[in-house]
Amino acid sequence: MAFSQLVQANLSTQVIGRKIEYYQILKSTNSEAWNLIYAGAQHGTVVITDHQTRGKGRGKNSWVSSPNNSLTFSVVLKPNEIPYSSLFSLSAGIAIAKTLQFFGIQSNLKWPNDILIHQKKVSGILCETKFRASNPSALVIGIGLNVNEKVEDLQTELSESSTSMSIESGMIFQRERVMAESLNFLEEYLFKSDEEIIKEWAQFCGHIGKNISFRDGKEKMRGKFIGLTNSGAAVVNINGTETEFSSPIITIEN
Repeated sequence: MAFSQLVQANLSTQVIGRKIEYYQILKSTNSEAWNLIYAGAQHGTVVITDHQTRGKGRGKNSWVSSPNNSLTFSVVLKPNEIPYSSLFSLSAGIAIAKTLQFFGIQSNLKWPNDILIHQKKVSGILCETKFRASNPSALVIGIGLNVNEKVEDLQTELSESSTSMSIESGMIFQRERVMAESLNFLEEYLFKSDEEIIKEWAQFCGHIGKNISFRDGKEKMRGKFIGLTNSGAAVVNINGTETEFSSPIITIEN
């Protein structure tokens, strides 16, 4: 309860985070968010846990977090309460990048929804939407953000590819304040136009104009990342031809 109160004391939002469901331990905040939606959870409800044991990532990947050091939370959104957009994950990425910037940390976005500091992952986002009669009925935005982890807190296999706000800055952060600012920026960017989102995302992107390798389905390809379409798809120049991809998993090449 104290955690939730400290978060809400720093909120400037109208709706997001005004209802917080806090758990000491959960398998997945996204899964619990869907349970709450089925039980009638209101728009803007936030689910957070100090210890997530089976966090979801894209595809079959998982999000590994350090208990009591990181932030793992999910936000319940009802499309009839906000302008529905296919760019929610981009909006969330910008919100986290802006949060890091607020605390003096510069980061880059990697398409579609990874946040990197010095090419190491500090945050990941997973958006899930469910439809009824071809119309979106509910959306959950899941966010994992490494805050106060030390190098030894990261799993050995992740220590070379992951980082935290504390590792990068040498500071310890109040997680409740970091979460509050994340929610403040998220609500702000949920109401931005698609054009504004695309423009701001490009400003934070760290690989526009760079060579990348990526998988689209099972096929591995290489090309130069050009940017995004108006719908948020990736545009990659492959042998002189610009091609759109909806969900490639990319690797930035040196």
